[in-house]
Amino acid sequence: MGEWAIHIQCPWRICRDGRIVVAYRDYYYSPEGDALDDWETSGKSRFDHLTQTLRTEFAASPPKVLSVSTDDVGGFSLAFSDNYRFDVFPDDSRLDDHAEHWRLFEPQTERDHFVVP
Repeated sequence: MGEWAIHIQCPWRICRDGRIVVAYRDYYYSPEGDALDDWETSGKSRFDHLTQTLRTEFAASPPKVLSVSTDDVGGFSLAFSDNYRFDVFPDDSRLDDHAEHWRLFEPQTERDHFVVP
């Protein structure tokens, strides 16, 4: 386990070489592209199938962060080795006490989280 973890609650995508490899909405569709009613069932979604391949590739050659860029509304991009990029982009205007687009935290601790509303 790494020293830090991130919990994303807004749209995101992982890209490589000008195409989307896997993204937020892939949770809700089957590998064939049909909408899923039971998308929470493990192994049924397009996300599950795409990330299995990605996990295997990353296990063989772990990606390295090369750079970080941010925007002025809480979004960011991480550029990785092997032309991968992870984009996070908040997509709503909610600003109440319960709003959260993403959080950065130390797993297995009770320390304060860095929360981006």
